[in-house]
Amino acid sequence: MGSRELIERLKIFRTEPPCEENADLRILAALMDEMTGEAPEGTADAIEAEQNKLTGYTFPRSPELQALFAEDWQELERLMARRKAKP
Repeated sequence: MGSRELIERLKIFRTEPPCEENADLRILAALMDEMTGEAPEGTADAIEAEQNKLTGYTFPRSPELQALFAEDWQELERLMARRKAKP
């Protein structure tokens, strides 16, 4: 997957982030900060470890991010369409 395609997928996910997945968003933000040098390497790992200790959390939790990182574009589109269809 090219970086342009990944950016497009992230934009889609970012437009409707699931409220119950704040830890996913914190880790994703930390990963992006690590890539740009704004945060030290390991910041995202530390957040995941903290959440795992508190709740048993593992990254990624949301189905949308799981599809994104699994490179399953059709699954991501299906999940986002279902989310938009819910009242």
